[in-house]
Amino acid sequence: MMFRLLFSLFLVTNLFVFIQPAWSAQEGFPGREKYPDVPFMEIDDLYNKKNRGEVLIVDIAH
Repeated sequence: MMFRLLFSLFLVTNLFVFIQPAWSAQEGFPGREKYPDVPFMEIDDLYNKKNRGEVLIVDIAH
């Protein structure tokens, strides 16, 4: 009985860990659908602009 419970928990956890990100990746960034007028920047564009000195990236750590 305990083995079945642990095995079931293991399966559900693995399904959530490995399947859920794949679904999210297919959907894209949800904010783009909810807020289509808000501009966005891809990470490659951000780094290219940083390297050209067009943007400043500030990382605030607590």
